[in-house]
Parts: sequence; C-alpha cells; structure tokens
Amino acid sequence: MAERYATPLPQLTEEVAVLAARVDGHLRREGTDQEVCPTRIIETSGYGKLLEQISGTRTAGQARAAQAVNTQLIETYWQVGRHIVEFEQAGNLRAEYGKALLSQLAADLGVRHGKGFNRSNLIYMRMFYLRYPISAMPSHLLSWSHYLELLKLDDDLERGFYEKQAIAERWSVAELKR
Repeated sequence: MAERYATPLPQLTEEVAVLAARVDGHLRREGTDQEVCPTRIIETSGYGKLLEQISGTRTAGQARAAQAVNTQLIETYWQVGRHIVEFEQAGNLRAEYGKALLSQLAADLGVRHGKGFNRSNLIYMRMFYLRYPISAMPSHLLSWSHYLELLKLDDDLERGFYEKQAIAERWSVAELKR
C-alpha cells in the first residue's frame, strides 16, 4: 500500500504539468496560442442579445399566464353568481332565506375550497352576474379587484364610464379607487 503512494516528487510534478497542458489546450484554439475564454466568447457572440430574448420571452409568458388566470377567475366568479341567482329564482326565495343561503354557502364552500368564498365575496359574485349579463360580459382586461371596486357603483352609466376608463388608461385598482 505504501508503494502505491510513494511516487517521487519529480514524477508527480511532471504528471501535473501534463494535465495542466491538457486543460490549457482546452482553453486555447487548436493549433494556435489564441485563448478561448468563455467570457470572451459570450461577449463577442451576441450573448447579451440571447439573454435579452430569453428574458423577454419569459416575461411575456408570465404576463400571458397571469392574464389567462385572471380571465378564468373572472369567468368563474361570473358563473358562481349565475348559479346563485338561478337557484334563488327557481325557488322564489324570500330575502331572509337568501341571507341564510349565502351564509350557508360561504361556510360550506370555505370548508371545501378555503379562502375566497366568504359571504361578502359571494354577494359580490351574485352582484357581478346581475350587473354584467351575458350581453354585457365583463372585460378580461380588468382584474377581479377592479370589478369589486366597480360593483360598488350603483349607477350603470357611471360604472360603465369608469370601466372603460380603467381599460383605456390601464388603471391600477388604486387609481380606480381615486
């Protein structure tokens, strides 16, 4: 065992030099003394453009994914409102029963799905359906938070005006609140 590690120092130095030359050869263009440094390749080969293209593609993909989620969320909440209204109309519910219905739904949906289905949100989903009938489907350019603010406006013309402004001017929810 001791013989295995008893290589004389000059021989080790020579082996290290050979390995170093091999590594060095990989960092030089074959047959020349010109170095091939990865950072130099990156700087001269349009790497920055590639990096920007990939970053731009990712950012655009994220924006499209967020828009798709928002679109689905708005459609889902509109459908939830429709289900509630149709259930109420089918049973000719009285106001007291309607209050109990939303409270019970909030409790049961909260157990099944967690956050998002409290009584207040169910009231807004119901209102969303009533104020945006199928002929006046809501825009997918606004978020649910935008619609929560718009639903607080009782006047249809006023709500329509602010909705159009929020879309045209790309208002945030905070800007819409003002």
